[in-house]
Amino acid sequence: MKRYSIWTFALLLLAAYFIVSAFVPNLHLVFNFDLVFALFCLIIGLPNRNIFMAFLGLAFLSNYVHDLANLNYSEWTLFVGILLLGIVVNQVFKPKRPVSKFYISKKGQTSYADDEREVYAKTFFSENSYYITSQNLDRVYADAKFGELNIDLCQAQFMTDSPEINIQVNFGEANIRIPRNWRINDNHLSRPFASLEIRGSHLSDEKDITVKLKGNVAFGQVNIIY
Repeated sequence: MKRYSIWTFALLLLAAYFIVSAFVPNLHLVFNFDLVFALFCLIIGLPNRNIFMAFLGLAFLSNYVHDLANLNYSEWTLFVGILLLGIVVNQVFKPKRPVSKFYISKKGQTSYADDEREVYAKTFFSENSYYITSQNLDRVYADAKFGELNIDLCQAQFMTDSPEINIQVNFGEANIRIPRNWRINDNHLSRPFASLEIRGSHLSDEKDITVKLKGNVAFGQVNIIY
């Protein structure tokens, strides 16, 4: 419920700005697009602990301060610098997972995991594919930044009471194939400026399980494919 209230408040902020601007043409002199998007990204990023979105808000805020105070610096150079810094900080301070729990066997851009409890699949400015056949899964971590990530879980099986797929996507796309008996719960997945599409349908049977999607998707796409 918290995620929806924050998202709704941010959309109301944008709607109020455009409506009021129609009647107050000079509003943009003090309250312009840069400030609106800065507040929008900060409202979405800070409560969800999304470091990248928070830095994106700071980047827009730097443009606003430049125009408001008429400062003498290259606004878009600083914008890009803050954005890149946000990517670095996000990489440094994201939760660390023990390397021993990840099975990575590189074959070009394809990796395989066949007997792991936790699997960490990632891509950065590239397209990577992961085929996971482990029958002993607890969690799957999917991390895509400026790239396309493909994960095939059709032959995998969770062995926990709280199966979870943790997704972090920024300016990228994650395609996740799952078995038909997995029921998806996406109530804990934050997705500002992003979309989640579920293709196919769930089929109930005696091995039916509910898999929780968690994490943040910003300026990206997540496809769950049965």
